[in-house]
Amino acid sequence: MTLTRRNMLAAAGLAFGFSLLPPPANAQDTVELRFADSFPVQHFLSREGMVYFMNRATELSGGKIKWTHFPAEQIAKADGILQAIRTNRVDAGYIGPGYVSDRMPLANVAQLPGLASSATQASKAFYKVVMEGSIREEYKANGLVPLLAVVLPPYQLVLKNGPARNLEEIKGLRLRSAGGSMNLTATAIGATYVAMPAPEMYLAMERGVIDGTFLAFNSVKPYNVHEIAKAISTNGSFGSFAISAAINERTFNKLDPELQKVLLQAGQEASKHLIEYMEAEVEGLLKEFKEKGIELYAFEEADLKAINERLSTVADEWVARMEERKLDGRKVLEEYKAALAAN
Repeated sequence: MTLTRRNMLAAAGLAFGFSLLPPPANAQDTVELRFADSFPVQHFLSREGMVYFMNRATELSGGKIKWTHFPAEQIAKADGILQAIRTNRVDAGYIGPGYVSDRMPLANVAQLPGLASSATQASKAFYKVVMEGSIREEYKANGLVPLLAVVLPPYQLVLKNGPARNLEEIKGLRLRSAGGSMNLTATAIGATYVAMPAPEMYLAMERGVIDGTFLAFNSVKPYNVHEIAKAISTNGSFGSFAISAAINERTFNKLDPELQKVLLQAGQEASKHLIEYMEAEVEGLLKEFKEKGIELYAFEEADLKAINERLSTVADEWVARMEERKLDGRKVLEEYKAALAAN
């Protein structure tokens, strides 16, 4: 019996439900797949995300799926991995929608500020709309099958020269943006965005090209930004960044159905694992940053209210920009909000 895509997604356990798979049938010999990402090997998104996914796929397949891993931009920079997958330079890899907003604009909905209260809530919602909702079509249009999908904890201000406690102090700051809807976030609070991939921000901060960056607590150490940052906000909600992994659709379709199911389940399990890791890590990181002498500061209530009022306009502006591109951003936004409400 031939498995449909819908059957396979159900088997993967949507919304992070689990269903253990039997060992795959012997119909297909060992499959060698090439996987690319942009993360340094010590980065938690490599260790607890991409590598965890690959190892789990190998385990679930009984060793039939094997990987050659190209980390740290060995194959392409963060914004070039999608094209590397499309052109078969690699079979699968990391996709950061913010880096490829020209090709995946709708997936940037998960990066809008003020929508989610936690990484867990955002990630479950993003996984749902990627795997079975409107954003799935955006992956398909790029010749991809999504496997893993999470959203980082809410972004904070990570600053080189001390805290910026209100809109007046934020005004004019040059802040690194990952692109997409994050550019709108910077503009809304009066900052100047400088779009660049995460691996480039350390040198940009060190050399004074930028004054700081939007970043999740979990990403500060892997990019060594804690070595030069003097202040990090703790209660802001400046959007976030969506993380996914995908495989070339043609490559996926050539696999036996059981191995396709394995990849989908491994992606689902890796997504759940990565969320749990991120949430558990934050408290220890804040203690470590404080001991290092980084000023951790919370916005005063009135200042936070003023910031959030500015940020509340970002979603509508994003929808308007999607409509300019003949894309139904409103539909995707409402779909994502509904998924958030369900979690």
